[in-house]
Amino acid sequence: MIEFLALSKTYGAFRALAPLTLTVSKGEMFGFLGPNGAGKTTTIRMMMSILVPSGGAVRIAGLDCHRDAAEVKRHVGYLPDSPIFYDYLRGREILQFIGEMHGLTRAESQLRAQRLMAELGLGEVSEEFAVNYSMGMKKKLLLARALLHDPQVMYLDEPTANVDPQARAFLLDAVRALRARGKAIVYASHYMEEVESLCDRIAIIDHGRLLQTGTLTEIYADPSHRRVGELIGSPAMALLDATVRGARLAVDGYPIPLPLSGLSLGAKAEGAGAGPLPDGAARARDGQPGLGARRARRGESARP
Repeated sequence: MIEFLALSKTYGAFRALAPLTLTVSKGEMFGFLGPNGAGKTTTIRMMMSILVPSGGAVRIAGLDCHRDAAEVKRHVGYLPDSPIFYDYLRGREILQFIGEMHGLTRAESQLRAQRLMAELGLGEVSEEFAVNYSMGMKKKLLLARALLHDPQVMYLDEPTANVDPQARAFLLDAVRALRARGKAIVYASHYMEEVESLCDRIAIIDHGRLLQTGTLTEIYADPSHRRVGELIGSPAMALLDATVRGARLAVDGYPIPLPLSGLSLGAKAEGAGAGPLPDGAARARDGQPGLGARRARRGESARP
């Protein structure tokens, strides 16, 4: 369904994406995992013909995403990392406009817009201007916009970034529903637990390079995964180690058991090659009060 054929991007001497070759099958949910600036958004923008590749190509159902851009977009839904709308159009009007741009009749555009806004919890704000939407509402509107023409391929670029926990849970449930409908989905995130729970396969990318690809189990089983951890700065692979071995993770100095939930690449693991736990976690492990508790006893603020 999606073919990356030595796809690359450079800006002068800077290499934003080294030649990337891989395939995403029909109905597969494929995750791009990496820190900010790894090259995930650059890859997706080339898939959407927003950026011109420096080399190679990416194809959707045999169509070149750059040469056949207009036809490709008939088959693709795109949720970008940052919401951009005509601020002084209403939510319903934005969706109706996009539907007509895709060749739907006005009546069909209105019908689909109303249905999607209701399904995504935006029915009560459909007549509100987009400039007044919260970030979570804007991300839902982006998802509705991407689904309006019922595409078979979806590009989701950091769909849960900068939203509150309730909106994040709603969006993740919506993505799971899309997966159940058999759409091919490319899901870019720096949240380990999201790609772990949602995706069939994962590509770990950093500094524009594809480091490893496969299922979570396959990546962990590869002896080179520790080298990947060094390249990506250790947290991702420490998380893999911890997930498989049941190590204890520490977030903000407090250890938690695995399986994990709500952790990003900033987590640290004890017993997974990431060094000792911070002072607060070590004290909690040994039954001693942490820094916050000690400060509270002295009447100080828990945080500096």
